[in-house]
Amino acid sequence: MQRLSKSARNERIKLTATFLNGIGVACVAVGGLAPLIALGNGTLKGGAGFYAIMGTCLVLATCLHFMGRYVLRGLSE
Repeated sequence: MQRLSKSARNERIKLTATFLNGIGVACVAVGGLAPLIALGNGTLKGGAGFYAIMGTCLVLATCLHFMGRYVLRGLSE
């Protein structure tokens, strides 16, 4: 296996962090904003399960964002 150059390794790290952050953004959109909008216009009724799933998605999104930030610590100058 060929060893990567420093810039190639940095780009791979940035790509991984961007991927994790993108999944986090999707979790916010699908699990946080979409149900909230549906609740606001009356197409969805809220309950304990609804709020638990919404909260879980928001916590997951936050964790994914911070995982991306953690991955970026591997960048080298």
